[in-house]
Amino acid sequence: MTDNTRSVLLFDVGNSAIKFAFATSKGRGKTHIVQSKEDCLSTSFGVALERIAYEEAIHLSSLEAIYISSVVPTLTTFLDVLLSSLFSCDIYHIPKDKAVPLASQYEPKDTLGADRLIAAYAASCFYPDQCVITVDIGTAITIDCICAHTFLGGFILPGLSLILESLQNAAQLPKVFPILEAGDFALGTSTESCMRLGATFGSLAMLESLLSRCKDFLAKPCVTLATGGAAHLFSAYKACWKEKPLFTAIYPDLVLQGLFFLWHQQCNKKSSC
Repeated sequence: MTDNTRSVLLFDVGNSAIKFAFATSKGRGKTHIVQSKEDCLSTSFGVALERIAYEEAIHLSSLEAIYISSVVPTLTTFLDVLLSSLFSCDIYHIPKDKAVPLASQYEPKDTLGADRLIAAYAASCFYPDQCVITVDIGTAITIDCICAHTFLGGFILPGLSLILESLQNAAQLPKVFPILEAGDFALGTSTESCMRLGATFGSLAMLESLLSRCKDFLAKPCVTLATGGAAHLFSAYKACWKEKPLFTAIYPDLVLQGLFFLWHQQCNKKSSC
């Protein structure tokens, strides 16, 4: 990505991973991912940022701002200190420092997670004339409905890892990890496979039912967008149901895209951008 105009650095800080990307007025660069751990945000992280900027032809002297969406306050503080030592530009925490132009029926409004709000805003930008249901499949699974540029509400459910951890904590069951690759529908034939398949197919059935009910509730044609670390896994299971795919499209980095849309919209209001 080559652009000599102003640029921005975007961060999506989640419970399991930190995603980040540079962007200019011409578009967003490649998404990079590190684990959500303080030791992943050391001095070497600054060196990595400089290398990435060089590879993507980003002039760090033109870095206008840093936009951060975070659901992990302790990591946010740590990241602020690190970025402040590396860059002289302003750091904005979204939506605290800059409002997201999306109406909301959520109450209290400041309790809506930054990632959910920004993903919903991105979905509204991608499909401004349609109702959209976003499904973020990560540590938790969130389902949110957006219509007429308004966040209507949704659901928060445990993700695959949380389901398996709860089974391990509540009963004398082995420690197992979620399935990483999709396969055909099958019955578990061991305790471990019963847990993995139960968590996976149970979550799929739950999603299928809730998405169907959301569409009935909205009573309008809907676009269904998936994002998050396990979005591709869940999408690949569509053949198991022998029906239409669960999702209209997959946007792995919907929060980063929402941050980019927000910055770009504000940048367009400035004649110098």
